[in-house]
Amino acid sequence: MRSAFEGERRWPGGHKELTLLAVPDLHRDAATGTGSRLATLLDGVRTVVSPFPGTSTPVPDAGLHVTIQPINHGLYDTPPIGRTTVTKLVDDLTILLRDRPAFPLWMGSPVIGQRGIVLDHEPLSDGPFDDSPEDPFSDLVDDVRTVIARVCGPGAIGHDTRPCHMALVYASCDQETEDFSSVLRRVRPSHAFVMVRTLVLAWVRQSPTECCYQWKVVKRFQLTEHTGTSPAGRARSGRDEHSPALPLLQPASPRRRAAERKA
Repeated sequence: MRSAFEGERRWPGGHKELTLLAVPDLHRDAATGTGSRLATLLDGVRTVVSPFPGTSTPVPDAGLHVTIQPINHGLYDTPPIGRTTVTKLVDDLTILLRDRPAFPLWMGSPVIGQRGIVLDHEPLSDGPFDDSPEDPFSDLVDDVRTVIARVCGPGAIGHDTRPCHMALVYASCDQETEDFSSVLRRVRPSHAFVMVRTLVLAWVRQSPTECCYQWKVVKRFQLTEHTGTSPAGRARSGRDEHSPALPLLQPASPRRRAAERKA
């Protein structure tokens, strides 16, 4: 694992990027060891990796996020987006997100990458015969990118954040991972839902000393609650947010499938 904030990965001093983020609610009582299934997963990962120098500063709760879309990512010579453009972008995103339902991301297990540890997203399925599960995250990214390209220009969306992921640790220095990789595999729970309810448009900066990204909110958007009928639909509404396993419909019995074909 290599340092996440060195070389070409380090932003110039003072650089900031306007970015749309999803921020999770961990349902904590303000103390470690409390909160949702996601919070428990995070605490387990932090316990495993914190003793090692390269991963001794995991991303704090306040820095956790899923990036929807950065604007002008890595274009260090591009002038900052002006206030008028930001206002127009806020107005158009407000229209886009006004009636959009909240949805969950099924995340896990923790993956050791080149520059940190992340949770990757697996689209929810309504059963083993569902070959094309819904992916509301990708739909959201596509719609947001369309709005940003219209307001800020097509060059503003040169970077695509997919596949969806949440960083748990950014490496502060080069670190061998053999010492904790096998222990990391034993962290339980290894998967959890991340409910996408709150989005923020924010000015984001790197904070290498804190090993995370920090931001100043421009506008907060709240997605609407929606109740589904299937188990996966209930998960999309948030009611199964703390459930111990990914809810899947069971496949129909051979007798039932035969009856359905005759009907």
